[in-house]
Amino acid sequence: MKSLWICFLHIAALNSFAVAQPILDRLGANPEFLRLEGYSGIAVISSLLIYLLAAPVFVVSAIAMLRWLKMPKSAQFMFATSATLLFALIINLALRWLQWRFNLREIGVPDSLLAALSLPLAIGGAWLYRRFEWPGQLLNIAAIGIVLFPISFVFKPAMQAEIFGMAPKRSVGTQAANPVPIVVVAFDGLCAMSLLNEQHEIDAVRYPAFAKLARHSNFYRNATSVHCRTTQAMPAILTGQLPDAAKVSPVESNHPQNLFGLLHDSEQFEMTVFEPLTRLCPPELRVRDKHLSSVEQTLELTLMLAKVYLATTLPDDFDLLQLHIPRIWFGFVPDEPGTQAPSKGLIVYGWDGEHDIQIRHFAETLAKSDKPRLNFLHLVVPHDPWSHLPSGKEYMRNSRISDRTAGAFGEWGELWGPDELMVQYGWQRYLLQLQYADRCLGRILDRLEAIDEFDRSLLIVVADHGMAFVSGQERRTPTNTTVADLMSVPLFIKLPEQNIGQTSDMNVETIDVLPTIADIIKLPLADAVDGESLVAPNYHERPRKTMYFEGDQTIVVDPEFSQRFDSVDRMVAIFGTGGQDDRLWNLNTIPELVGKEIAASNIGPASQWTINLERGGEKYDATKPDFVPSYYLGSLEGPEIGSPVQIAIAINGRIAATTRTSTNPAAPREWTVLLREEFFTSEAYTAQLFEIEQRNGSFAVHELFIRDSRLP
Repeated sequence: MKSLWICFLHIAALNSFAVAQPILDRLGANPEFLRLEGYSGIAVISSLLIYLLAAPVFVVSAIAMLRWLKMPKSAQFMFATSATLLFALIINLALRWLQWRFNLREIGVPDSLLAALSLPLAIGGAWLYRRFEWPGQLLNIAAIGIVLFPISFVFKPAMQAEIFGMAPKRSVGTQAANPVPIVVVAFDGLCAMSLLNEQHEIDAVRYPAFAKLARHSNFYRNATSVHCRTTQAMPAILTGQLPDAAKVSPVESNHPQNLFGLLHDSEQFEMTVFEPLTRLCPPELRVRDKHLSSVEQTLELTLMLAKVYLATTLPDDFDLLQLHIPRIWFGFVPDEPGTQAPSKGLIVYGWDGEHDIQIRHFAETLAKSDKPRLNFLHLVVPHDPWSHLPSGKEYMRNSRISDRTAGAFGEWGELWGPDELMVQYGWQRYLLQLQYADRCLGRILDRLEAIDEFDRSLLIVVADHGMAFVSGQERRTPTNTTVADLMSVPLFIKLPEQNIGQTSDMNVETIDVLPTIADIIKLPLADAVDGESLVAPNYHERPRKTMYFEGDQTIVVDPEFSQRFDSVDRMVAIFGTGGQDDRLWNLNTIPELVGKEIAASNIGPASQWTINLERGGEKYDATKPDFVPSYYLGSLEGPEIGSPVQIAIAINGRIAATTRTSTNPAAPREWTVLLREEFFTSEAYTAQLFEIEQRNGSFAVHELFIRDSRLP
């Protein structure tokens, strides 16, 4: 019979590989979570010790108790069962890695099958452990993981900053010789080409606020991002540094010389920062604290890590426990500020909702002050979820649900399907939300003018990356076809007291933003940066443009790359421009039917298909007056579909839009459409859906039964 020490050593070794290391790995890859939640170092260390030692201590204590009670067989069974289960978890993790590495899921190998194989393999391993000495010797060696895993975890710079409070090295005391008010607005997912008209100038009808800003600022029309993902693109703006694949997490410890830290350490600026995604702000700026004891923090963090571990370890098709990782793990925070609206410090809203509240709050923080201010807003529009109309009203209540609209498939809908019309529906919603972004910018400009701060402020408007709308392509991963749309971002720089704007086609990148700010306010940078000041007389244009993606992969193009305006020309051909040529709503498949009364139509028998309605037809909610139920998404149920089925949506007896089912072979029954806001003039409305049948130049309509209808 093995000694208690050997039992502890072997159980702890298995536990370190089966439980502790996966948890350390997941937490180590997400230091933003610790920064966001503000857990103390004591809470983090305590939680990790629980996962390292709780299981071995419990098992060995139980074995010791059973031996003391003269129950050696029960003690042996306890040890064997615990070891077998832990070994099964290790095998399950290894099989899941193989599944990911060799894409086994794509060839039909389910997660549950791999999990089922883990237990018999573990039982076989337990048999070997009992029959031979070498498995025990291997566990003696593997026990080094008990110490090695936590040491490698705490030695990560990001973890040292979060656990031990080791602040990154910054140039404390460096001051600006020309401190002026700074306002930075960073939109998310805004392709600058979408702002242009057929003359490749800002479309002043669709985007009056951007056009107004251009009249008073330098508009860098050839500005481009250096990364297609926000977690790398935003730090590039804030640090002037090119992305580093080794510094994936957007936390201050990875980017010590950043705009927030520099201005904070100068002690010359009051700071208000609205940043929902990156965690580059010094912790002193955080307004919202958890106010929990170390014990409460430990329990909360331990529970969170348990949910993350189970959700990422158990089979994806194992739904019995309904294991879902809480949104806060991914940085989806509850919207602030609640009943209070702080005007200074770091203010964190959820990135994917309540944009109107955010913009209203930010505008209120813009105020005259004897001390120069930094007002920074990262607003996640026109990035999806696309849910805003130009008026500011929303057409999706629960925008946080993955949206399959426009034939886009994938967890977050990033792959456009082959149906061009479905892609255009997505593009339409994006452009409408871009008009909402313009509305937000207009509120900021109006506020600056109202408080008489527009002229003397340094105002910068930029975006982290663009967005692509090309069938068969991913909208966020650059290829030779989509790189122009993903690279292109707006960059407006209005200098203090600047009144006359100009458009420049200089080859600039978003890494030029920080050095430009530093140059204007005369703030020395201790460390070299990759960007250059755009106001420096000796600015050197780069001989190329580079976009990073997926680690250290890059796409390189010439500064005046030929496809730069391709999306503008394609957009104008489909949607026209503002004013009389505005065709933004003209995606109806049978436009001549729109506006006609159903009663005057040729009404045939009911359709052979029924509608499974996923969105659309929602009732008005008096608590949400800014909601318009104008977005429809669904699928047809019934016989096989040969050619696409034409569909009409009637509101109060009048056809509001026509659409069709997708031509994507992977989704031939799906359809979507967005209706004009003016069709919903009152809270009481009736919606009907019809199949459209074309007969020798005329049309007949067949009402579609809506399964589990939510229509009023």
